[in-house]
Amino acid sequence: MTVDESNSHYPDHHRPQHIIIAGAGIIGTSTAYYLSKLHQEHLIQQRQHLLDDPTTKQQTQEEPRTTLQITIIDPSGTIAPAASGKAGGFLALHWNDFSPHALGPLARRGFELHSTLAQELGKENVMYRRLKCVSISVRESLLSTSAGDDGGAPRLSGKKLEGMVQQKDDGGWWWDDEEHAAVVGMKELGNQETIAQVHPKMLCCAMWDEITTRGHQDTIKAQLIKGKVVNTKPANQPRTTRKNTDKEQKHTWDVELADGRVLHADAILYACGPWTTFGNCMTGVKYHSVIIPTRPKVLTTAVFYDGLGDPEVYPRPDGTAYCCGFPDDPVRVTEEPGMEEVRQEKVEEIVNAVRRAASSSSSSSSSSSGSSGNANG
Repeated sequence: MTVDESNSHYPDHHRPQHIIIAGAGIIGTSTAYYLSKLHQEHLIQQRQHLLDDPTTKQQTQEEPRTTLQITIIDPSGTIAPAASGKAGGFLALHWNDFSPHALGPLARRGFELHSTLAQELGKENVMYRRLKCVSISVRESLLSTSAGDDGGAPRLSGKKLEGMVQQKDDGGWWWDDEEHAAVVGMKELGNQETIAQVHPKMLCCAMWDEITTRGHQDTIKAQLIKGKVVNTKPANQPRTTRKNTDKEQKHTWDVELADGRVLHADAILYACGPWTTFGNCMTGVKYHSVIIPTRPKVLTTAVFYDGLGDPEVYPRPDGTAYCCGFPDDPVRVTEEPGMEEVRQEKVEEIVNAVRRAASSSSSSSSSSSGSSGNANG
């Protein structure tokens, strides 16, 4: 939404002055970030209007300031405590172009936004970079033997490759020889033009730091509260504002927390993901992940293995590799954010699969690095 569009919907005396966001994940922090940017742009536009309007040129240059208050509430009291801070951060421009749910334009827009955010926040602060990606089939063919749902070209296997279609005549496969019989084939899935990565935890923290520590304290006040929202209801009395009339009163909300506290806000956003209790209609898929060191090497190719459990390996520019696989079945989420159970058998399953797949696909791979990895739930 542009500044002009926002002004057409929210005149000054109706613009929210205190916004509460339930959930400190990527949705909550990015919403706070863009709200703060929009607020700053609005103030700049207001200031320019005062300078350009002949009727206000004689007025003082110290125009009234409007302060936006943003409060994020999360049970953990930290930024990105759950999936938003523990995901792989893999970004693909075109992989959803053939999605049956028409996600292609949204995925492409998201790819562009991550690039823009890296420029605004600093690539090193969010560990953003472009890289290559390949799929390596070990012990079995990467191509499904069945055609796609539309009867056309077959689809690549693997959960995250479902939206891609392998063209029958592109000639992109490399088939291994008998000397490396464990590897069946390899396919390039993207390059620096279409593949990128970011560190999700660092991205969320960088956006929050931009709001709270880099100026604008006189126009934006942001706070992170440890707590859990259990109920919201309209406040008893509409709040009067400097410019409102009898017919234009600003309604507020009472936001009740589990510990009995009540906060007041002009607007509230629920960004709790599968922890949303209202409606109780969401499920989640739990992945385990392991961070494996690659130092002194800094690898530049992400690998999706087909076979041996389909492990995924995303090397990072800090000399580590994020490895995941073997997802659980969808369930209603009961674990609290930041308090997820890490099952050691899942960790060992990922490490062993990555070790076996990597040793099959590269004669120079070391199979001992996995034992020193850090596990995430």
